[in-house]
Amino acid sequence: MPIHLNSPKYYKQLTEMENTVHLSDFLKKINYNWDNCELEPDSGDSVLDLNPSIFEITPQDFLEFAEKDLEKQDLQAMVNALSNIKRSIECQIDVALYSFKIPYERMSFPDKVEVLRRMGLSSPDILKKINRIRVELEHFYKRPKVEQVNDAVDVAHLTLDAISYPLHSFWSNFYIAQQDEDNVLLEYRYWNVILFRFKQEKGEFVIKHLENGNESNSISIFSSNLDDYLNLINFTINLGKILYRPHEESELKRTFKHFRNLFKF
Repeated sequence: MPIHLNSPKYYKQLTEMENTVHLSDFLKKINYNWDNCELEPDSGDSVLDLNPSIFEITPQDFLEFAEKDLEKQDLQAMVNALSNIKRSIECQIDVALYSFKIPYERMSFPDKVEVLRRMGLSSPDILKKINRIRVELEHFYKRPKVEQVNDAVDVAHLTLDAISYPLHSFWSNFYIAQQDEDNVLLEYRYWNVILFRFKQEKGEFVIKHLENGNESNSISIFSSNLDDYLNLINFTINLGKILYRPHEESELKRTFKHFRNLFKF
């Protein structure tokens, strides 16, 4: 039986892994004037290892199989091509979920798509289109049309890129800094800052509150706290998209506002 994202059983499985700590509660306890803060990138770069060789067959392998099937254009080839397209996309999703240490092995395909959507990595409407064609084949035994499979190959290429590219600009380190009365960021040793770090080897976001250069408090967010974990991934992916291109300071301000709305503090 598939485990659905919104089901208590799914959350119970995850929360058994680690004790749940909510980021919003942590942030609310910090004595901050949240209207006088800045979101700033810290030194760092993408730390994600997105090597698809964690599996013996890669997403690109499956997609190449599908393209070779398409050359024949008979019924058997269309069926095989469609199956390989679906495998290619799901394999790419699994690579992404594995990279964040999200337990994907017993999740259904729709559950994986929902997690991916909440991470900000793909359009569920595109994936639903391919899944609908697959369902028609596997459950209603309808003949896939050549043009449908051709379209599905194009969508698969776009999907693989849409999942992998944003993760290469994943910004693993950033901080929220308190400003002085003149809206100037204070020197580092006097900052009242909240540091965010992502540690891929553990699938862990470490958040530390520093006052006058000394650690005041800290928490760790794992996939056991699924809402906070996916929101942090979503936020850091969007932050990376901004930082890896020319941007206005106002964009970072809007991003910080989004961050506050996301975690309700």
